[in-house]
Amino acid sequence: MRELHYAWFFETLANPLRMQILLYLLEKPRSVNEIVAKTGEEQSNVSHALSILRLCNLVLLKVEGRRHLYQTNETLFRPLVKLVDEHVCSNCEGMCAQEKRKKKLKHKQ
Repeated sequence: MRELHYAWFFETLANPLRMQILLYLLEKPRSVNEIVAKTGEEQSNVSHALSILRLCNLVLLKVEGRRHLYQTNETLFRPLVKLVDEHVCSNCEGMCAQEKRKKKLKHKQ
């Protein structure tokens, strides 16, 4: 049963829209409308992604008056991102070098 929990958690993170939302929310809390504008996705898709992220406690809902703001669970997600960044750069052969090459190509264009 434990492997199913891990599979669910990592599957949640593997979805490109959900990861885009998480990384966007690292900057500051945002409303659904702000997330929709950033991602270009339909509001229903964003809301669905947010509900899945909330199930894993990766995103928290913050209510300020009439505004509903979503934010990352800082104690969980930021350390996870740091760990992944460190792992990728030191263990995933060529990943960081590949990103540097992509940036150089963009600057040349």
